Amino acid sequence: MKIWQKVYLAALAVFLIMLNTGLFLAAGFIFQHNLTAEQEQAKTECHFLSQNLEHDFSILEKTGRFEDEIIDTLVQGYQNYYAERDSQISLKKSGTDRRDYIETSFSRESRMTVRLEQALAEPYGEYVLTYQKELSAFEALWRSVRWMFAGISLLMSLLLSPLLYLLLKALFRPLQDLSDGVARIAEGDYGCRIECRGKDEIAALAGHVNHMSEEIARQMTALREESGKKQQLMDNMAHELRTPLTSIYGYAEYLLRAKASEEERYDGLSYIMSESTRLLKMGELMLSMRLYQRTDTEITSVDISDLTGHVRKLLGKKLKEQEVTLCCEMPEASVAGEEELLVNLFRNLLENAVRASRPGQTVRWKGYVRENGDDTGAAALAKAAGNRTIVFTVEDEGVGMNEEELSRITEPFYRVDRARSRAQGGAGLGLSVADVIVKRYGGSMSFASESGRGTRVTVELPGAQRS
Repeated sequence: MKIWQKVYLAALAVFLIMLNTGLFLAAGFIFQHNLTAEQEQAKTECHFLSQNLEHDFSILEKTGRFEDEIIDTLVQGYQNYYAERDSQISLKKSGTDRRDYIETSFSRESRMTVRLEQALAEPYGEYVLTYQKELSAFEALWRSVRWMFAGISLLMSLLLSPLLYLLLKALFRPLQDLSDGVARIAEGDYGCRIECRGKDEIAALAGHVNHMSEEIARQMTALREESGKKQQLMDNMAHELRTPLTSIYGYAEYLLRAKASEEERYDGLSYIMSESTRLLKMGELMLSMRLYQRTDTEITSVDISDLTGHVRKLLGKKLKEQEVTLCCEMPEASVAGEEELLVNLFRNLLENAVRASRPGQTVRWKGYVRENGDDTGAAALAKAAGNRTIVFTVEDEGVGMNEEELSRITEPFYRVDRARSRAQGGAGLGLSVADVIVKRYGGSMSFASESGRGTRVTVELPGAQRS
């Protein structure tokens, strides 16, 4: 049974009980009021009759005719007169004092009567008048009132039942819509939206359910995207591992089974060493991505001049081999972080810039201090340095990238020019590692590039007090 049907039955039962209780109390009040009126009328008639008898007795006594036979004849006349009016009277002598009283009773034939006894005034106090009247008119009126109230109760019940049914069904319709919407959401239809009109609790609940559905849909989309990225990472990893492993296995099998010359053996072993080194580097990079996500390391102040000198030493050989010039312009400042990770960050960015450049071109690595309001992504860290941000840029004049390549540049194992990157020992993880490091410090990294005209990388990191 639905909740609105339970409410309907409960409300109908309460209403009918209250209605019939009210009608019963009203009928009882009317009955008591009319009965009291009939009793008062009977008392008035009895009193009037007793006065008449006292007057007649005084006349009989004055004429000397105050005898029992004449008194009986007089009373008989009154009895005949009142018999026509559904009343009975009697007069008798009482040897004891009788107190006047009145009572109302039902006879065996279920007839309602009112009976009074009243002693006559002195000097006729020995006579007691009994007056009894049948309340036939009152009974007819009371019967009509009862039927009227029964009809009102029946009519109100017949009218209320369908009206209350339709009213409650309409009022609980939003709750039914809410239930249907929640059922659809439970089945996986997270795009379902429940109409929430009005400002009552059901409308508020529908709004909360819609918000919950939107949040679930957003989370599901994020999970699907994350799952897709993980699957893509696994596919890329499998592809990246398959090529060098296949080459290593092929050369090893050739050297094991074929009668190769000393030069061929040297070339084969060199290739095996080269691919093994690339696999080792790939494993180290993947491990470093995991390690860089830790939050339990201590952040210190790193002098930019020391950072620059360390990176230039690491890139010296590659710059010479590629015949690329590195132009560096840095401020006298410090950046918040860990020197090892920051060195790795800029080493990856600069290696990519050098790899994308042609001989004779220049890679520019610049930095400057920006005073912030509260718009820095690393506000908590920057407060210690007067809310300053260090902005670094790495710009090359190389091959550049289009919009699609830019959108995927930080994906693990993604390489713009696979053949060129693999030939130069790239594993497609450098920018992924850089992105993890920048996010670790609450900074930001953005790219701007155009095919054939080079790439510009902007990194913003929180500043620190110089030690």
